[in-house]
Amino acid sequence: MYKKFTSHFLVILVLMGFVQTAVAQGTETFQNIPASSTSYALRNWTGVNGLPWTATDARTDQIINGRAIAIKNGSVTVANIPNGVGNLSFKHQQIFTGSGSVLQVYINNVLIGTANPTTTLATATFNNINVAGNFSLEIRQVTSGLRIALDDVVWTASGPACTPPATQATAAAITNITSSAFDINFTPGNGTNSLVVVKANSAVSGNPVSGTPYTANSVFGTGGTISAGEFVVFNGTGNTVTVSGLSTGTTYHISVYTFNSSDNCYNTTVPATSSATTICIEPTVQVNTITINPFTTSAAINWSGGNGNSSLVLFNTTNSFTTPADGTLYTGSSAYTSGQQVVFAGSGSSVTVTGLISNVTYYATVFTYNNCGGTPDYLTTGNIVQSFTTTSAANYYSSITTQTCAPLKTALSSIINNGVVLLPYGSIDDVNHPTTDDHLNDAGTQTIVWDMYSDNPAGAEAYTYTFAQAGSSASAEGQGWNKEHTFPNSWFSQTSSTNNFPGSDLHQIVPTDIYVNAQRGNLPYGIVGTVTNTYTNGSKKGTSQTAIPNYTGEVFEPIDAYKGDLARITLYMVTRYENEIPTWENYQATGDAVMDGLTFPSVEPAYLQMLLAWHAADPVSVKETERNETVFNFQGNRNPFVDHPEYVQSIWGTSCLVVPVTLTSFTGIRNNGNVLLYWAVNNEVNFKTYAVERSFNGINFEKIGEVAGQNLSNYKFTDLTVSGKSVIYYRLKMIDIDGQFRYSSVVVLKGNDNLPLAFIYPNPTAGELHIQLYESLLVKSTISITDLTGRLVKKQTAEKGELNMLLDIQNLPNGRYFIKIKNNYQLIDLSFVVIK
Repeated sequence: MYKKFTSHFLVILVLMGFVQTAVAQGTETFQNIPASSTSYALRNWTGVNGLPWTATDARTDQIINGRAIAIKNGSVTVANIPNGVGNLSFKHQQIFTGSGSVLQVYINNVLIGTANPTTTLATATFNNINVAGNFSLEIRQVTSGLRIALDDVVWTASGPACTPPATQATAAAITNITSSAFDINFTPGNGTNSLVVVKANSAVSGNPVSGTPYTANSVFGTGGTISAGEFVVFNGTGNTVTVSGLSTGTTYHISVYTFNSSDNCYNTTVPATSSATTICIEPTVQVNTITINPFTTSAAINWSGGNGNSSLVLFNTTNSFTTPADGTLYTGSSAYTSGQQVVFAGSGSSVTVTGLISNVTYYATVFTYNNCGGTPDYLTTGNIVQSFTTTSAANYYSSITTQTCAPLKTALSSIINNGVVLLPYGSIDDVNHPTTDDHLNDAGTQTIVWDMYSDNPAGAEAYTYTFAQAGSSASAEGQGWNKEHTFPNSWFSQTSSTNNFPGSDLHQIVPTDIYVNAQRGNLPYGIVGTVTNTYTNGSKKGTSQTAIPNYTGEVFEPIDAYKGDLARITLYMVTRYENEIPTWENYQATGDAVMDGLTFPSVEPAYLQMLLAWHAADPVSVKETERNETVFNFQGNRNPFVDHPEYVQSIWGTSCLVVPVTLTSFTGIRNNGNVLLYWAVNNEVNFKTYAVERSFNGINFEKIGEVAGQNLSNYKFTDLTVSGKSVIYYRLKMIDIDGQFRYSSVVVLKGNDNLPLAFIYPNPTAGELHIQLYESLLVKSTISITDLTGRLVKKQTAEKGELNMLLDIQNLPNGRYFIKIKNNYQLIDLSFVVIK
């Protein structure tokens, strides 16, 4: 098991020169860093040119031999390297899934470039790096949490490139400072020319590169750059320059270098430096446009028109505002509480204010100002005031009229996605939960956490928590509480992201005992048949009492008092995020057992029937209605199935799902030229018949038989007329006594008895995997690869008509994997083994 490497310094190399001739030519390479059988073992070896190196390497080789975690050269004493040019290259690869990895390369602590590793092996190359004397080279990882593998680092030195002037420029000074300009004076060095570089807000960190001519422009921001934001304002033979185009109240830093113009050879050792702040003045043009988009408990405010570099937004319930004072730096908070409040202060032109009350009138005004290094100067005249009224909670569902079934679900999805405020996931437990999930203990003497996994509505709890007892790990019940995604994170995110929706959706995040939360993990809710664990309030885990199609794992069963709560949360999730369900279904086997991959009904039939039963048996409680109201005040949206429990039947009732029967499984097998079909059902009420339909192309189906509904649990049908067919498709048309019907999913069977639908080679494989289909894909299809735990490790699409596919699986570690090729008409399951 690899540790997640979170350091911000992944590789550090200190190069004190090379054991080379005086011209410093040659190559230093450390390749194939030796692998170890234990994690993070220390290894020592010698580079090709004799320098000793020390590395900490990972546990096993994979793609990049030895995957170095840290590399540093040993303590050596060698001659200095004259001025010269170096070239650097190294292999890099991100080991874990995710995105956004960044490596930065520094020479003498100066950034010279970046690389962006992905899960694919790549080589980074940096050429023409100017060095002189002793120097340091560093490769830094600046993103935490995504470990990056490195190997085969090669440094090639050549030179000398040029001879810089010996005497550097000195005595840099800034004079005649105004709000937008100043003069720079300096004493030139003994080079033919001087180069002056200016940077805003921080010191110049780059250096000019010898051999590179730089274009100068005294208007700041328009000349050439030696590094990001570091602009050349002078390149010539004089000793002064007037720089314009500066921002008011801003601190600027300068560096002056001497160089020879014949070969652009720069002296970069200790340039002349200085800094100064432009005069702060009051802006002359006030903000003249304020637009506000109000919601029920929040409002989005946008503004424009001011010519200051910052804005101050004031908020109140009355049209009364105190003028801001020059020199006072205000702090803004977008969570409104009461009275006049600063809801925004800084650069920008928009803010979303939360914590508002429905159907209340508010006022907002904006002052433009210049920040001036923390001593602001405000334009206090001409400010306009904009009023607005938040929408009424009573009218939250006003757009719902006569819609039912799928249209009602989609209409509700639109409502509960409108005006929603994204809450910081990290503050939900200490800011939101103490308000949304608190109640008094049985004695009425203390406020405690309302934990549905440990609460005992009928008597004393084995343990209770205050909100101060939050934690992150536990070995048994009663050791602390944490946040639980009732709709597990792995069902909707492959990266465990919680900084966006639905990872931070407060409606589905509740406080629970740490240990029970971990025990539940990402299991579906269900009715337990064979119990493996029972928890103190009666919640339990074990195998499902009823079969769940395509799922044989355990389920978690809450106590009866909270089954309705959790059912309504699940229905909220598949309603608000209905458009994401087709993608989410493929992420995890546990999630696939719940979701059907469709925007409607979105839930697998058997699981949906359980949720409907829980909803009916455990009606909406005061706990739910109060929590719904509080979440609404924080997040700006509601759970419609708490406000309107009748919506559940209006969307998923018999008239919408058509057939009053639940199909729990449907399979088939070949047997001596015949096909035997089997299916299992429950809840067969007012049901008439099963029409068996067959297709040889997955598109055109014909009825081949009929089985009358007899209120049985299991049915079968034999198809005697398919000998020699390559691929066969079956579906059931389930018809009730009123003539309404619903189709089952399609079962795809291989033809010619034992002829597979496809074969793969080579198997086992180390890099590439070929898939050969016996029948081309009828439509565009999804190819998913999962590991033994059911985790999705790769996903791509295949176009209609494809027969041959090539998959690149070189990044997968050793082990067994499963392939699913799926569309509305075909389903092909394969497996393969990776051995490297």
